[in-house]
Amino acid sequence: MSDMNNMSVSEKIKLHGAFWQHEPMERPLLSFRYGDRFPYDKMRASRALMRHGLTITPDMVDVDAFLEQTEEEIAFGAGKKSFSDTLRGVAPFGGVPWMESLLGCGVMALEHSFISTPCQKSPGDPDKVRIDAAWLEKYTEFLEKYSARFGGEYPVTETLMRGCLDTYGALIGQEEMIYAFFDEPETAVQMLDRINRVHIEMIDLTLKYSHKIEGGMLHPYGLWAPGTVNSFQEDLCALVTPKQMNDYVVPLHNRMCAHFDYNSIHTHPTSYHAMAEQLSVKGLQLIQVQKDEGDPPIYNCLEIYKSVQKAGKCLLVAADLSYDEVSALIDALDIRGLYLSITLADGDSPERMYEHILNACAKKTAA
Repeated sequence: MSDMNNMSVSEKIKLHGAFWQHEPMERPLLSFRYGDRFPYDKMRASRALMRHGLTITPDMVDVDAFLEQTEEEIAFGAGKKSFSDTLRGVAPFGGVPWMESLLGCGVMALEHSFISTPCQKSPGDPDKVRIDAAWLEKYTEFLEKYSARFGGEYPVTETLMRGCLDTYGALIGQEEMIYAFFDEPETAVQMLDRINRVHIEMIDLTLKYSHKIEGGMLHPYGLWAPGTVNSFQEDLCALVTPKQMNDYVVPLHNRMCAHFDYNSIHTHPTSYHAMAEQLSVKGLQLIQVQKDEGDPPIYNCLEIYKSVQKAGKCLLVAADLSYDEVSALIDALDIRGLYLSITLADGDSPERMYEHILNACAKKTAA
């Protein structure tokens, strides 16, 4: 087994290929990081915008400042132990709610983050779901400058792009969206359809600027894939029923996942009631399950995780995992197609967790 610190790009690509194909692996894919609930506070380029209540317009977002900061971060990390099986890419600043702003929502700064403000009255007007030229120009500026600067060494990847349900809730308001599904279902379906089409357009645009690596592309989670890639989230499925998910959203996810080769979705425990519907999406290869502070313990979610693997999907568990939780995951799950993205506690070390994982995997194999 290769030491993850000494793996070449080609070795990582081979590992990623095995992951996507659910081939036998001696251990899960791994990445380690230390937690930071408010990362934008630490970013010089974004900190200049973070004045509570400030309305953010495209001209205020200095792409050159973000580019310079990204260069510094890469230079700082050069030569250091990575403790990650993933590859590094670069992406437009993730603090901007891009899908929302591109479709006309206002953007406002809070103390530690940025939010969007609704721009349409319920149930929305599909004819008004149009791309804002100024925000599109800003997004494209990120893509052009990052691609020109970092090329294939650190390929441009998709930034955080919320799915059709999340974006619809942002455009008209979350409560209004719920009523729209009951009171104006035809309009709601048209809104979701138009949003989904714009989403696909934006991913296509992003991939135009993403350099290939050994014939494949870099997924936003740092995984090489032998084809086009796409990642999205639908946090607001927490507010809809499984039937509404199946009737209104799954067909659009099917369309989007048919458009790209390797697709993933980011989920939370609040959406697990609709996991079966999400697992029915054809062409959706990877489910990321996120565990945040205050979420149910990992042990309570094992059956959901097993259902993901039983459906033939790859599984990414992103969480602040204890040693006992890691052992429980490895014991309960198939290592094939499994990726653990672990947020370490202060004072803990990736070396120690890595050794623990190796021992747990060896014990599982020997059993």
